[in-house]
Amino acid sequence: MKQLFNSSAFKYTLIVLSVMAIIKFVWVVVGFILLPSTTIELNSPNRVKPLYYRIVLAKRDSSIIDKPKVIKKPIKTKATMRGIRLIGIYIDANNTIVTLEKLSKRKVISKGESFNGFKLVGATKYYALFNKSNKEYKLEFKKMKSKKSKSKAIIREVEDIVESKKETNQDIEDDGYTKTVKREFLNNYMKNPKNIWKDITINEIKSGKSIVGFRVRFVRKGSGFDKLGIRKGDLILEINGEKLNSTKSAFNAYKEIKSIENLTLTIKRNNQEMELEYEIK
Repeated sequence: MKQLFNSSAFKYTLIVLSVMAIIKFVWVVVGFILLPSTTIELNSPNRVKPLYYRIVLAKRDSSIIDKPKVIKKPIKTKATMRGIRLIGIYIDANNTIVTLEKLSKRKVISKGESFNGFKLVGATKYYALFNKSNKEYKLEFKKMKSKKSKSKAIIREVEDIVESKKETNQDIEDDGYTKTVKREFLNNYMKNPKNIWKDITINEIKSGKSIVGFRVRFVRKGSGFDKLGIRKGDLILEINGEKLNSTKSAFNAYKEIKSIENLTLTIKRNNQEMELEYEIK
């Protein structure tokens, strides 16, 4: 009977298969021994960052949202303003007015107005508050030697005001057309010029280099000037027909008051000229 395959070739094939099986077995054994028990997945680096959206699903009350706190820097307060002296303070429901003095010159300003760059922002009966360059300045009355002397001065000042009101009611009569003024009332002002500047403050007004009149900056309520009908803001143009175009003319008119019997003030109020007439007895 004829053989279908060569025995030597069969043996050679069997040996090769056996060797491959042994190598496979050894590889599996080595894999179990040396390789880690968990697999590691190698990912290629991705330079593109994924988009991220934060979505709040629950509704939040707007009132509980934390708002950034604004920290305000404290305003520095200084006790006084060098070279400026506080002379008087007038406060009522609608007005805050102070009288200031610098280099023997006085000026009256209201709340919101400025003096030498210092803006008046408020006042009490003891001091005035100013603001300049976002800094607050406190200007007080000149301190007296003792509380006793201070209280006496305040009482004396109140008595003077009350007395001046009584004198004003007696010394000035108004019939609706002409005010009648007693000469003694004017003489008291003439003898005590300081009382004039306590009750009224005026400043010269210029057009170019020429004086056109004198502006009334302050009139103390209840004073003689208040009873005479002079108001803050009035521009005094003439006295008895004489134009006040210089300080000298104003001074001359001031001296003639001692002897005149009639006094006429030409003023400009609310852009309208008008005359205030007085009869002196």
